[in-house]
Amino acid sequence: MRSKLLCLVAAFSVLLASVAATAIFALKNAGIPETGFHYAPILEGWQVKELPIGPNEFLEEITEEILGFSYCRNFRFRRRSECFEVFLSFWEKGSVSEREVAGHTPEICYTRQGLNLDRKSEISNRTIDIPMWLLEFSHRGEALSLVYFHLADDRVVKHGRSGSPEFGSYLKRFLSGELNFKKRQLLVRLTFPCSSLPAESVRNHPDMERLLVDILTAYQL
Repeated sequence: MRSKLLCLVAAFSVLLASVAATAIFALKNAGIPETGFHYAPILEGWQVKELPIGPNEFLEEITEEILGFSYCRNFRFRRRSECFEVFLSFWEKGSVSEREVAGHTPEICYTRQGLNLDRKSEISNRTIDIPMWLLEFSHRGEALSLVYFHLADDRVVKHGRSGSPEFGSYLKRFLSGELNFKKRQLLVRLTFPCSSLPAESVRNHPDMERLLVDILTAYQL
């Protein structure tokens, strides 16, 4: 009896693995990434290195579990003395709500790590019509600047100083229940640890423009 049960379990496992392999093979042949989003970090003239999501493997696993990413990557771009980092997090439709993502924007996560948010302003690229947040932090005499934006489907989510969506739009979407809809979402964060390339360069730097176009093209596919 035991041997028959083991044979049955083994046969079912083989069948399940076969179905899964067939589905994955079909997706790849169709040219559709399993996550629905994939970014190839290529920027001519820049060296690219993939970084861990967190400072160590343990924190990386916790971060992925809490935020439930469908796709998440962290890249560093370097060219001579210039450098910047790009953190991409993508959620498939049905994964998380806009409200849940808003709880992990830089305004919240960085201040929880002890940094002071000294300045927040809205900026945009000269040709890409997407409002972005420029944040300037400080900690024990050191400064850090970053730019980020958050998309829910094709709409830009505008966050207030506390990291939550701005009050007017927040109230409207809260009353309609829209904040709890689990839409397709993308959060892009560009961090500028080198003073030789300021965060304001996102406004008109041609390489920044190419980078943003590539990311948005990948998102819209």
